[in-house]
Amino acid sequence: MKRKRKGKEKSEELEEKLLDKNLDEIKELEEEEKSEK
Repeated sequence: MKRKRKGKEKSEELEEKLLDKNLDEIKELEEEEKSEK
């Protein structure tokens, strides 16, 4: 990975955190669906 701009790195880190959060929410929704069936 190339490191050029600190600002870009920070925004990428935030995006990764948001993706992780979204994945957790999706997993929770899937678990709820499974338990309902």
